[in-house]
Formats: sequence, structure tokens, C-alpha cells
Amino acid sequence: EHLGSAKVLYPQPSRLKDASGEAVGYKTSVVFPVEVTPKDPSKPVVLNLAMEFGVCREICIPAEAKLSLAMPTASTPAPLVLAAALDAVPRKTADRRPNDPELKAVRAILTGDKPKLEIDVVFAGQLAGADVFVEAPDGIYLSLPKRVPSTPGANVTFAINLDTGVEAAELKGKTLLITMVSASGQSEATWKVD
Repeated sequence: EHLGSAKVLYPQPSRLKDASGEAVGYKTSVVFPVEVTPKDPSKPVVLNLAMEFGVCREICIPAEAKLSLAMPTASTPAPLVLAAALDAVPRKTADRRPNDPELKAVRAILTGDKPKLEIDVVFAGQLAGADVFVEAPDGIYLSLPKRVPSTPGANVTFAINLDTGVEAAELKGKTLLITMVSASGQSEATWKVD
């Protein structure tokens, strides 16, 4: 009721490895902040949520939950757990902090026998936890980037092979969301494949 819009924000994920391969997600627990805008700021907003999710260890068990929350019109300080979750959400280029990773360049090689994407990122400080995740629109699945061995320097290069699982030509004209994470910070940027 009285909801103008609601946007779910996703804290930085991590790469999860097991015997079946790699996935992107969260270990132990995660808080997803929801940014709520009321239609009328003078009226309280009631949020109703129905969600389906999987609880996974060796196998995934499907679960569902229905929740309701009445939000008061007066703003209150965010609880510490919510403030920490908000701080872990990757920041857009305009909001990037000095320790957040910075996208330097993306190269798309869409033709030939080894099509690929190459992503150059500058990570501040140590490279602990340095990783990159790339999302494509329209249901196009991209494999997880692999770090390219290189000489020490400012840029770290990640590559995504496009020779299996995706038609490289499908990416032409699409805008990719690139999420960059490290122990020092996290950021995201968009890049259009030319």
C-alpha cells in the first residue's frame, strides 16, 4: 500500500566452489537492503513479500516465505546490520570510493576461433578477494571470468571465454553489468559491447 517503488540492493557476492563447479552467491548469511520510495511521503507504506529461495549445502532445499512490514512515515537510523549491508553494496562509478576497484578497459573479441571478453581492473591495496562478475541482459549466460596471469602492475585482467555456452555475436550492442569486488571495496560499472 502507498508504495511508489521498491528496489532490492545486492551486497557484494563471492565465488563459491564445490565438486560440481563454481557459482556466485553468499555463504552463511546475507542481508538484502530494499530501497523503498512511497507514493506519498506523509502516508505509511505496507510491504508484502512472497519469495521462493533455496537453502543449499550438498543439495538445495526449496523454501518459501511470506512477509509483511508496515513502515512508519518518520525516518529512523538504520540498524547496524542494515548499515553494514548497504556499505557492502557495489557502488556505481559516480559514487566510487578511493579504495573501490576501478574499471579501466574492456575488450570484446567476438570473431575468430577464440572469442572472449577481457576486463582490466585496478584494485587498490592488496589483491585479497579480488574478483570480477559479469552479467549480460536478455537471459544471456556468461561463464565466470578467470584471472589472467600477468606481471605485477596497476591493472589486473580477467577473461571470459565465449567459445562455449554463448553465441558471441549475441553480445553485440548489449550492455553488460560488471561487478568488481575486493577486500578493500566494491564497485560496479556498465559497458556496451560494440
